[in-house]
Amino acid sequence: MLNKLVNIIKKATVKKAVVVEKVVACVPKPIPIKVAEFQYKTRVAVKVSSLDVPLQKYGAHYVSGGFKFAEEHILILNCVRDGKYSQYINYQDSKGIHSASLDNNFLLTPLSSEDEDKLLATTAASTIANLEQHLPYCFSVGSDPEIFLEKKDGSVLPAFDFLPGKEKSVPTTPSRGPNCNLYYDGFQAEFTTEAQSCLAYHVDSIQGGLKAALSHAKNKDTKAKLSLNTVMDISPELMAGSEEKHVAFGCMPSLNAYGLQGIKGNAREILFRSAGGHIHFGCGKLDEKTMVKVVKALDAVLGVCCVSFFAKYDNPRRRQMYGLAGEYRLPPHGLEYRTLSNAWLFHPLLAHMVFDLARKAFVFGQKDFLKYWKGNEEETVKCIQECDVELAHTIMERNKDILLKIFGAAYMQYGKEYVKGNSEAAYKAFYDGIDSIVDTKDIAANWLLNGVWTRHSDGEGFKFGRSKLKAIVQDIAVKKTAA
Repeated sequence: MLNKLVNIIKKATVKKAVVVEKVVACVPKPIPIKVAEFQYKTRVAVKVSSLDVPLQKYGAHYVSGGFKFAEEHILILNCVRDGKYSQYINYQDSKGIHSASLDNNFLLTPLSSEDEDKLLATTAASTIANLEQHLPYCFSVGSDPEIFLEKKDGSVLPAFDFLPGKEKSVPTTPSRGPNCNLYYDGFQAEFTTEAQSCLAYHVDSIQGGLKAALSHAKNKDTKAKLSLNTVMDISPELMAGSEEKHVAFGCMPSLNAYGLQGIKGNAREILFRSAGGHIHFGCGKLDEKTMVKVVKALDAVLGVCCVSFFAKYDNPRRRQMYGLAGEYRLPPHGLEYRTLSNAWLFHPLLAHMVFDLARKAFVFGQKDFLKYWKGNEEETVKCIQECDVELAHTIMERNKDILLKIFGAAYMQYGKEYVKGNSEAAYKAFYDGIDSIVDTKDIAANWLLNGVWTRHSDGEGFKFGRSKLKAIVQDIAVKKTAA
């Protein structure tokens, strides 16, 4: 009996081994691909077909090649068309980042997972050193912020007293786009904005939303103003006298990267409401694993920095129910990051800076660069959930070198001479808080709601967006010189 059992096991083992051998034998070898097929792709690990690239001439003006690759395994950072016959690539090897023009027919072979891991390990130091060049984005950004309106005595002016619900929303400013609408979301006003790849134009639509919200509020109460409260107390009398549809929590369920859930309770018994500053990324449909990585990177970089940035305005009560660390949704256009409060609405410069950092933090996570961040999920969650400014400072100090490079990536368009100054100014601003760079007392004045707003809010001389940051950099330089 024992011998029979041993023979059965031997047969099964042999059969299993044969099956495995067949599977391994069927794995296809990587096929060489023309470089033209890599157009617009990023961070692709490949083997070059030849180290020596001969010079190619196409008529009197176009040439490619005429150089030698130092290593056969390279990481393509981006690839764009370079005329009719060639492609221009930025690539990375163990020695750094380089560029080359290659004939459309030059062959590249995708690396195996094992070889790709080896290449990424050898390029890690170069990646960190040149992080600014690794964070280009190719998506639009949008938002659907909420804001409270308040009476002269500082109490809430319920948005449902002067605005319709979402199904009957009113337009903000017609010139800001066809999908910019205003409506009540409980006690707070909410508006949609124009999604744009150009941040300055997106910020224009935010100004339109704020202007419309204030205008409608003043039709109800001439003393109404936009509130600096990210959390607003609701009196028991007002709560008791409000209709159920105005009191109920109307938000659809959110997803959470860490599995966290906000507390649930009787809406009438919770005597406060909060205002969110949700950011939308028009990145299209990405797989769930990538989205979770992105959200965690947004938390670690943007979420933590904003705990410090909004130190005097954020309130941990909000994160008992909404705006939890890791909170997001997956709308058809891509990703909605729901962790931030609406404090970036207080001045257009704040909106510019938060969205500048958001776009780079998104790519930082998408490209799996969070592994270079010094920290862990537990402290990130604690920092955000508790609005722990001291912990935010600790995390920022520990990652200052990387943060400066992320800020540098956001402000590279000003030229190398401005990158360092802008990066340091942005880091200092996020560290010291929003009051260190702008006066937040009057939101309406900050956004020129009663004056003339110039289209493209980042325009030189208007000191709303990055041009305002540039002015701060110059002021810092003057003070250093004087000292």
